[in-house]
Amino acid sequence: MKRRRLLAVLGLAGSLAVAGAVALAVMVGAFDGDSRETDTRSDRSSQGNPTGSTADPSALAEGIQVHGDWVIEVRNPDGSVAERREFQNALSLGGVFLLTGSLARTESPGVWGVGVRSNDASESPCMTPDPVSLCLIREPISSSLSSYPATHFPTLTVSADPSGQVLVLQGNFDAPNDGIIRRVQTFDCTNSPVNVDPGACNNIRLITETTLGTPVNVIAGQQVLVTVTISFS
Repeated sequence: MKRRRLLAVLGLAGSLAVAGAVALAVMVGAFDGDSRETDTRSDRSSQGNPTGSTADPSALAEGIQVHGDWVIEVRNPDGSVAERREFQNALSLGGVFLLTGSLARTESPGVWGVGVRSNDASESPCMTPDPVSLCLIREPISSSLSSYPATHFPTLTVSADPSGQVLVLQGNFDAPNDGIIRRVQTFDCTNSPVNVDPGACNNIRLITETTLGTPVNVIAGQQVLVTVTISFS
């Protein structure tokens, strides 16, 4: 009788261990890779432009999700809005490394940057330096990111919303050339090993990115305002 009770207890413990492992796999395996954009130009009604998904939609109902919500607003010199676009971007492998490294205490976030460009360097609002022709909005902190090959605009602010649950990146630049914005990215110059000084960062990671199905048109002299909201659920 004692032997049968012992076997029953061991069997129950094994079942619980397997169930726990499956639940953990589901929890960490679901990231929001959805990239949806909507066009709200002042001269036409809103429309949706799906740019594809990097994750199985059925998996997004469970586990931890990372959301990257973008707003790009283009303003004329008189302050009127020429175009406003809202969309989502996908977490990149560099973003996974940053999350894992931060939780494992092997690296820490440093200086943030937000990049916009065209896939064709000749069409970018920032046509130098080649080959990327990136317009880089970054924090005004001297770091390794300061020498990244791009046209730099040190206007980015980084903050958390009052709830402490949402990261907000905001910045702007005046377009030096006519062009289009088709690809958007967020960067972080991380510290490895961990360092409380963000300017000491030594490793530039691409955190999120996406390609827009319909580009944002920009004319030289217009102001481009960008807001990126990163949240978890």
